[in-house]
Amino acid sequence: MDRRKHDRAQQAKKTVTTKLLLQISGWACVVLLCASTIHFFLTYERAKTSIIQTLQFDIDSRLERSQLFLSYIEKNAENLEKEFLRRYDIFLDHPDWAERFDAWYEETSPGVLRLKSDFYHGVSFYEGYFRGVTSFIGPHQQPLTQEFKLRILAAQHTLNKLGPAWEGLVAGTHFSLPENALIQYSLEHPWGLLADKNLVITDFSVVKSTLQSENPERRPGWTGLYHDTTAGYWTLTYQKPVDRDGQHLVNASFDVRLDWLINNLTARPKPNAEHFVLNSKGEVVGASNIRFQSLSVPVIGEATSYKDAQATAMFHALEAANKLKENAVVYGFLSEQILIVQHIENAGWWYITAYPLGEIRSKALIAPLQFTIGGVILVLFILVVVYWLIRRDVSKPLRYLSKVANMVDAKNYNEVVRESKEKVHARGEVELVLQAFRTVAARFIRAQEQLEHEVKERTAELEEANKELDRLAHLDGLTSLLNRRSFDRDLRNHLREEGHYWLVLGDIDDFKLFNDNYGHEAGDVALQTIAGYLNSKFHGHAYRYGGEELALLLPVSDTQAQREAILSMIHDIECLEIPHEFSSRPHPFLGVSFGVAPLLPGDSPEDVIRRADERLYEAKNAGGKQVKFCPFIAH
Repeated sequence: MDRRKHDRAQQAKKTVTTKLLLQISGWACVVLLCASTIHFFLTYERAKTSIIQTLQFDIDSRLERSQLFLSYIEKNAENLEKEFLRRYDIFLDHPDWAERFDAWYEETSPGVLRLKSDFYHGVSFYEGYFRGVTSFIGPHQQPLTQEFKLRILAAQHTLNKLGPAWEGLVAGTHFSLPENALIQYSLEHPWGLLADKNLVITDFSVVKSTLQSENPERRPGWTGLYHDTTAGYWTLTYQKPVDRDGQHLVNASFDVRLDWLINNLTARPKPNAEHFVLNSKGEVVGASNIRFQSLSVPVIGEATSYKDAQATAMFHALEAANKLKENAVVYGFLSEQILIVQHIENAGWWYITAYPLGEIRSKALIAPLQFTIGGVILVLFILVVVYWLIRRDVSKPLRYLSKVANMVDAKNYNEVVRESKEKVHARGEVELVLQAFRTVAARFIRAQEQLEHEVKERTAELEEANKELDRLAHLDGLTSLLNRRSFDRDLRNHLREEGHYWLVLGDIDDFKLFNDNYGHEAGDVALQTIAGYLNSKFHGHAYRYGGEELALLLPVSDTQAQREAILSMIHDIECLEIPHEFSSRPHPFLGVSFGVAPLLPGDSPEDVIRRADERLYEAKNAGGKQVKFCPFIAH
């Protein structure tokens, strides 16, 4: 009987608790629904406008970087023009230099002249070292004049001097001439050697657009996207006509690859957006829907420009509707699409982004949905609090005992002690049981703290051992210098820092002859001796780069003092008096040659190593046992 009364009482409590929770939940849902509806109408349009503004900001940021690059190309075309005119004037004052043209150019087919292939692969003259330069002089009606030959040579020397500065930034640097000739600098494509013998470049729109008959205003400009049938890639070209006293001399030109357009202008930071770049005539310069594999490769005599009828039609429709304006946001031109129009001023291009309206609506719904979800979470929290208050008012001390037992089972010993001291106010047997739980929990806590202390001590010992192993892993086993892995790591770190550093690359002179005649053990001893000297003089900055090659990464606070320290190494190593009777040079002792290059902002590790290696090569060729500095620090 007593048991049944107890069960009924418990059921009554459950019914009251459930009824209260249902009533509170119902009213909370009504309030939440009303608040969410009001919030939706207040925030949806504002969120949509904010998303469009964010899209415009993203586009502006990308265009700003791209316009800087395009301005850089245009500025360098002016530099190319100035250098060409300077050399052209000099060559006109020395007409005998035209003899070099006859020596350097060869007729590869009737009426077609090309610069010899040595100028592409690398050849030295007293004027300098030529590499990467090719030239094509196509079929021509008139005989070649002395002035034309001097003009060709001036363009060739200009490209050889300035072309390497832009290698990697552009696909090619070249001069085109209205007499059906083109001179190019490129280490990737020997254009002048590959051009078809029947090619007449002035018949095609690229060079033709620069002729005085086609461009009487003599404006420089960018071409549309076209396929270079000789080089075999899609590109666009910036051309600057160069005239003198009414004569069209050359066009200073740069080619920009299609992949630059895709990576910088038409890449999709947002997956559902489409981007189009069109010139002032509506011709496609680039688009995000261009696929390399889908581009047909035209042949000579066919149209080479890239055509996109839909993009061109969209451009002319916007132009006719007077919507072609900076920062214009256009609705209704494309189904369920919003168009954002931007102007690339220096190139005269229009940048049009098409973005799905459905996605903008979806993102605009995020804020109302977040408000609704937050409201649901808040209501759930309130219901939990109400439920806890009700349970506290109807529960008995045994509930605490059950709770503490669960904590012990879950190994929450700290919570057991805190719960027992702060929240549980039981008496009698319940108090005794809780005290027993508290005692057991305290013992577990002490044991756990002792174990954590021991683990911490073992961890510290292990860390020290790992540090020692790491130190040994970054040392060269033979010389005790820092090894190549340390060199690569430190070089990368120094390039990221703002400090001033020099890279010194050294190579032991005639070390192979030393090893061949004295034996490899003697070679190891000699290498260790020189390494010991470097380690004592530049401790922490000396590396074994590989084989007999050594390297230093030196911080520079006093340029003159550092130069003297580096120069003193030649004498100091000589004083080590390591005999080398079999040297190919007139030196009785083993010596080292050094090349020095500074770490410049924007350098990659390969850039710095290449410059230092070039200086080392100069030191070697100059007889060894000397130091060569980069021009940046030569004086």
